[in-house]
Amino acid sequence: MKTEIVELEKINLKNPILIEGLPGIGLIGKIAVEYLISELKTKKFAELYSPHFPHQAIIEKDSSLRLVRDEFYYYKGEKDLIILTGDTQVHPADSYGHYEVVQKILDFSEKYDVKEIYTLGGYSSGGKEVKEPRVLASGTDQEIIKRVSSIDSKLIFREDIGAAIVGASGLLLAIGRLRNFRGLCLLGESSGFVIDPKAAKSVLHCLNKILGIDISLEGLEKKIKENEELIKKLQKFQEKTIKKEMFEEKNRGMEYIR
Repeated sequence: MKTEIVELEKINLKNPILIEGLPGIGLIGKIAVEYLISELKTKKFAELYSPHFPHQAIIEKDSSLRLVRDEFYYYKGEKDLIILTGDTQVHPADSYGHYEVVQKILDFSEKYDVKEIYTLGGYSSGGKEVKEPRVLASGTDQEIIKRVSSIDSKLIFREDIGAAIVGASGLLLAIGRLRNFRGLCLLGESSGFVIDPKAAKSVLHCLNKILGIDISLEGLEKKIKENEELIKKLQKFQEKTIKKEMFEEKNRGMEYIR
């Protein structure tokens, strides 16, 4: 088996924009694009398979099995879109696999005359709680950076020289730049410890403004509230664990006293 993209339907698009949101920190990119897929009522037209993906099968609702895969969806509108999401990314240790899969995605994008790419993901705050997630951005060239730099106060262009963007979100743009694609990477700020729909909403808010997609983000509010409740429960559990450990430490070695 080799890395390949299987087309399920032949489609015609006019200068489509590629939007990528694969699993990563807080599942931010995946949540964002899956919401986009749902709201825009897109249709799947291709699947990507690779031996560099995890060696496992996925069980479906009807008990059937399938390979791990990534998927391409399309939307025809004022701006045509190709949206990429899926089950997985290549393992971080498999550098060759990352390059192979990204090159295959770019080849496929060229076939449909894609010129711009937007990659969505998460940026870890190092475990610190993030109440109002910013969107940290970087781009392929100064022209696209200047074009969107003042579009929203949440959008912050990165100045941390030498920092790395790991996985497809970085490689699609870095390799894409060498192949005359242009684009932006939008990373939602997150603690990184839990699934983060709030950060996904911030990313979509900025993408909405950049592309003029104009979809409502209210549908994410339920997920955000559920996530906030989960965080509260985790914090309470953590506090109880710390208190228990402190009590045990305080009383350690006192067993001989009667």
